[in-house]
Amino acid sequence: MEQLIAFVQDEVWFNWVTAIIAAAAVITASTPTPTQGSALGYVYWVIDFLALNIAKAKDKGEGAE
Repeated sequence: MEQLIAFVQDEVWFNWVTAIIAAAAVITASTPTPTQGSALGYVYWVIDFLALNIAKAKDKGEGAE
């Protein structure tokens, strides 16, 4: 366990990866899902992918249940 903690603390890229995931998660959680097929929908899909929102974690959009 100590080796894992030392590895994570010494790597600069790990901080960037966690910051990107956190920022993308905040963006997807605070914005409505745009319609599929639009340019904004594609950008949202990329941000959603970066936020690791997959399977049941994905937002279904407004009105979908």
